[in-house]
Amino acid sequence: MECKQQLKWLMLAVICPLIAASSNDLAVSTIGAPSFMSKSNSSCPKENLNITGGSFVLSNGYLHGSLLRYICPNGYYPSIRSQRCQYGLWTSTTKIRKTPECKKITCPNPHVFENGEVIPYKHKYYVNDTTTYSCPSDYTFRGSAVRVCKPNGKWSGSTPICGDNSDHCPDPGVPPGSSRTGSIFKIGNKVTYRCESPLTLIGSKVRVCQDGGQWSGTEPQCYDQQGKKITMDQSGKLDIYIAVDASDSIDEEDFTKAKTTIKLLIEKISYYPVSPNYEILIFATDVTPIIQMRNFKLKKHEITLERIFEDLDKFTYDSRGGKTGTNIAKVYSEILESMIMEKNNNATAFSETHHIIILFTDGEANMGGNPKRKVDQIKRFFTKNDPNRENLDLYVFGLGEDVNQKDINDLVSNRDEEKHFFKLRDLTVVQEMFDDMIVVKVKNYAVHPAFDLAAKQHMGIQGYYEFDVALIQLEKPAKMTTTVRPICIPCTRETNAALKLSESEGTCRKHGKVPDMRHRDACFEDAKKAEGINVGNAREVVTDNFLCSGGTEPKTDDVACKGEAGGATYVNKKGRVIQYVFIHAFILEITCPNPHVFENGEVIPYKDKYYVNDTTTYSCHSDYMFRGSAVRVCKPNGKWSGSTPICGRDSDHCPDPGVPPGSDREGNMFNINDKVTYRCERPLTLIGSKVRVCQDGGQWAGTEPQCYADFTYDTPEEASEAFSSSLKSNLAVSQQYEQDDQQGKKISLDQGGKLDIYIAVDASGSIVPEDFDKAKTTIKMLIEKISYYPVSPNYEILIFATDVTPIIQMRNFKLTKHERSLERIFEDLDKFTYDSHANMGGNPKPKVDQIKHFFTKNDPNREKNLDLYVFGVGYDVNQKDINGLVSQKDQEKHFFKLLDLTKVQEMFDDMLVVKVKKYAIHPAFDLTAKQHLGIKQYYEFDVALIQLEKPVKMTTTVQPICIPCTRETNAALKLSESEGTCRKHGKVPDMRHRDACVEDAKKAEGIIVENAREVVTDNFLCSGGTEPKTDDVACKGEAGGATYVNKKGRVIQVGVISWGVKNICKRRSGFTSASDSRDYHSNLFSEKIRSFLKEHLENDNIGNPLTFL
Repeated sequence: MECKQQLKWLMLAVICPLIAASSNDLAVSTIGAPSFMSKSNSSCPKENLNITGGSFVLSNGYLHGSLLRYICPNGYYPSIRSQRCQYGLWTSTTKIRKTPECKKITCPNPHVFENGEVIPYKHKYYVNDTTTYSCPSDYTFRGSAVRVCKPNGKWSGSTPICGDNSDHCPDPGVPPGSSRTGSIFKIGNKVTYRCESPLTLIGSKVRVCQDGGQWSGTEPQCYDQQGKKITMDQSGKLDIYIAVDASDSIDEEDFTKAKTTIKLLIEKISYYPVSPNYEILIFATDVTPIIQMRNFKLKKHEITLERIFEDLDKFTYDSRGGKTGTNIAKVYSEILESMIMEKNNNATAFSETHHIIILFTDGEANMGGNPKRKVDQIKRFFTKNDPNRENLDLYVFGLGEDVNQKDINDLVSNRDEEKHFFKLRDLTVVQEMFDDMIVVKVKNYAVHPAFDLAAKQHMGIQGYYEFDVALIQLEKPAKMTTTVRPICIPCTRETNAALKLSESEGTCRKHGKVPDMRHRDACFEDAKKAEGINVGNAREVVTDNFLCSGGTEPKTDDVACKGEAGGATYVNKKGRVIQYVFIHAFILEITCPNPHVFENGEVIPYKDKYYVNDTTTYSCHSDYMFRGSAVRVCKPNGKWSGSTPICGRDSDHCPDPGVPPGSDREGNMFNINDKVTYRCERPLTLIGSKVRVCQDGGQWAGTEPQCYADFTYDTPEEASEAFSSSLKSNLAVSQQYEQDDQQGKKISLDQGGKLDIYIAVDASGSIVPEDFDKAKTTIKMLIEKISYYPVSPNYEILIFATDVTPIIQMRNFKLTKHERSLERIFEDLDKFTYDSHANMGGNPKPKVDQIKHFFTKNDPNREKNLDLYVFGVGYDVNQKDINGLVSQKDQEKHFFKLLDLTKVQEMFDDMLVVKVKKYAIHPAFDLTAKQHLGIKQYYEFDVALIQLEKPVKMTTTVQPICIPCTRETNAALKLSESEGTCRKHGKVPDMRHRDACVEDAKKAEGIIVENAREVVTDNFLCSGGTEPKTDDVACKGEAGGATYVNKKGRVIQVGVISWGVKNICKRRSGFTSASDSRDYHSNLFSEKIRSFLKEHLENDNIGNPLTFL
C-alpha cells in the first residue's frame, strides 16, 4: 500500500533563546588604556544599582564580566534591562539618565480601529485592561470583539475589523499601534503600514491584493511574536539548517545551554513521522560546522539522535575560533553554498525537499555586511522570480532586549497568517514551551512480561516481536471528539453492551472477524523473506500469537507503511470499532458541507472539499442585500461557524430564507403561503424543517434546516446557546410574578403562567451502568439549572426501555408540590437503580404527531404552548428519524446531537454564562441586628460587589452603568474636575415627601416598631406612593437591581433596590401604586456605602479601577 495520504506535522516555534546578553554591550579597548581598566582591578561598585519597584540578580557578583539583570513584577518592565561590569564600571547599551524603575507594561493603541467604536476610551491600556469593539449596522465585523491586554504587552485574540466586503480582497484591518495607507482593496491594490514610535513593525510593511482574494505577505504587528507551525507532506523531504550565535557575549554556561537547546529541538522533531536531514553551524566571527548536510545524507543510515548529540558534546567552548564578532551574513553564505551543492548533486530531490533555516542570535550583526543581501540571494535561488516556488522557511529567534527587531524582520519569510520572527525572554519560558510540544504525557505503561526482542537471536532472528504489545496510561484522559472515538476491546462485557448483545449471545467470535485462515500457511512462509530473518521454520518467527494480512490471495490486501507499527488493526461492527491487533487505524478527515449552494453572490476560495479550519468569505452581487456571516470557518465538528450567509432583495413579504451549506432548495417566491422545500446532498441528513411556509407576520414556519454528516455533532457551547435561547424565546423574558423565591437569570412566563416539564431518559441495553448514573446526574443538572430562573415548574420524569417507569409523575408532583424540593427530587432519582432492557415499540413519530394534534387541534398557532426537545447522545443516533420527533420553530433549535453524556453535562453547565470569581458584602450588613427591637430582618447596608470570572461583553443591549462620585462619571458626563460633583451625578427622589415615605415602612409585614427611623435610616433612598405623583414600585424578586437616573444619555446608578412595603405585582390585570406602596434603596451617595465602594473599586487588582471624588 503506497502511503499517499497527506499528513501535517507540526513543530511549535518555541525555540530556545540561547544567550543572556547582547553582543553590543559597551566594550572598552585595553590598548593604551589606563591601569584602572585592567582586569587586575576589575570589581565594580555596589552602590546605586537598585531599581524602583523591583530587584536585580548578578551572574558573577561584582567581578569583571558579571551581568546585572533587573527583575520587575508581572505587569511591569525595567526601564534599564541590564548592566555589565566592565573594567570597574557598570555599562549599559541604554543611556542611564535617572534611577532605573519598573514601569507599567502597556499595549499598543487600539484606537486605530476604523469604521467602528472601541470602548472604553483611555490614553493608555495596561495589563488586564479589556477593550470591546463594535461596527455600525452597514459594516461586517471580523476578528475578536473583546481583547485583553496581556502581560507581554500584546492584545489577546485577533485584529478586529469593520469592513463592507465590497472589494475583491477583505479589509485587511489596522493592527493596534499601527497606521495604514490605502483603502481600496481590488486586485493589485497595495496597503502600506507603519508603527507608532517606538514600536517596531514585524511582518509585511506592504501587502498586495491578489487574484485569489488573499493579501500577500504577513499581517503586520507592532509588538513581539511567539508561536509558529511548520508543515510538510508525508511523502516530502525536509532539510533543516540550524545556526547558533556563539559570539563574545556568551559565557561558557550559556554556550552549554545553547547546545542543550539544539538537542531539545531535534529530540522534539524526532517525535513526528518525518526524518529530516540536518546541518548545524556555530557562528561568531567565523562559521564552524558541527554537522554538514552533505555528510549527514551520505551517512544517514549510521546517524542517530545519540550520534548527533555526541558531535554536539565534542564541540567545546574553546572550539569556537574567532569570537569577537557576529557575522550573520557569513552564516547565510555558508548555508547557500551547501544548498547549491545539494541541488547540483540531485536537482529533482532538491526541488521535492522543503528547506528550513533556523537562526538563533542575541544581537545584531556587527561584521560581514548586511545579511539581508544573502537572504535575498537564498530566496531568489529558490523562487527564480516565481513566489509560488518558495518551498523555503526562514526563521530567526532572538533573546533579550538588544535584538534589532527591524533588521531581523528582513531576514525571515513573510507569508499570510504565519510568523517567522520570534523574540523570547529567557530559558525558563522556553523549557515550558518545549514541554507543550508533545501534547500527551504518559502517566504509566505496562509492557507484556514475555516480550523479549533478543529472545531468538541465537536462531538468526535479530528482532523477535512475539507479545509486542503494551498498555499506555495518559496523565489526562483523551477527549472524545468527532475525530477521536473510543475503540472497543474484544472479549469484554462492555463490547457486548456496545454491540447490544446479551450475556448469552455475546462471545469473542461475535466481536470480530479475523482474516481468512485458509491462506495463513502461505502468509507465514513469507515471513522468512524479511530482512534479518535467517530461519528454516517460519513458525519460529510467526507463532499462533500473530494474525497475518497482506498478499494477493484470496484478494489483494493492502499492507501498512513503515512507521505505522503500534497502531490498531480493527473491524467495524454495527457502527462500533473493535480492535483485534495492533496496526495503524485509518481516520477520515472531517469535511464541512458544500458552501457553493450560496445564491446571488460569490464564495471564495473555491474548493472541491473544505476541511477543518478552512475559511470561506461571502459577498453579494451589487443589487442584493447581505445577511448572515461574511466569513465562516469549518469547525472540528463538521459544521460551519456563524450563520447562513444570504443575499436577498427582500422585496417579498418574507425575507429570503437562504440555502444552508450542503442543501438544495426548491422555491424562489417568498410571499404569504409560498413554500420552500429543502433536501440535503448525499450522504448528509437533513435536520430541521424540510418544508417552510411564509406566514402573515413575515416569518417562515418551522426551523432553518441544516445538513449533518454521520460525524457531525453539536458542541456543548452550541447546544447550550441554542437550547437556552429557545427556552428564553418561548418563555418571554419579563419581570413577572412567580410565587417561589428564586435567584439568577430570569426566564419568566406570561403573567400568571405555568410550566410543565416532562423528562424522559433512555435506559435500554445500549446504556451501561456508568452511563445510566451519568444520565441521572444530567437530569439533576438540568433541573438545578432551571431552578436558577424565577419559575417553579412541575415535573414528570420517566425512565424507558422495553417499558416506561415513572420516577416522578406530574399528577403526584402537583398534589404534593408544597412538599417538593430539589433534594426530594434528587432522592427519588437516586433510589432508581440500573436494569438494562432491550429495544422495541415501533416508530414513535405517530405518537409525537398525536401529542401535537392534541395541542393544536389543526390550528398551528396553538402549538406555541408545546416544545419537544431531543438530545441524541453517541454514535448510533438516527438523525433522520429523531428530526421528526421535535418542534420546528423559526429561529429555534430543538434537536441536539452530542458526543456523550459528559458533553451534555458541559452544555447544561454553560447555560448559566456568568461565574463569580469573588464577592464582597458590606461589613456592617447584619440581617438580625435589630431583632430585639421587633425588626425581624434589617436591611441597612444591604449592598455587595460581585466580581465575575470573565468580563461582561458590551453589546447594543448590554451597556456599562456609571458609579456616582467618581472621575470616570465626570468624564462620561463631560464635566471638568471643578464642575464634577456628586450632586451633579444624580437627582435623588423628592425629599419633601421623605417623612411620609419613611413612616409607611411600619406597614410592612414583620415590622413592629414605633419609630420608623429605626428601620429606614439616612442610608436609604425611598420611592413609590402617589405624592407628588404616582411612582411605580419594584416587584418581588427585583431586589439587588439598580436604581438609576439617566443624564445626558449616560445611565448612573444612585442606589440598589433593597426591600418594599407591598408586593402589588401579584394582581393579574395590571397594577398601580397605592399611597403606601413604597420601596427602599441602599443609597450609593451615603458616606458609609461610598467608602465601601471606594475600598474595593479603587483597587488596581480589579483591572479597571475607579477614582472616587
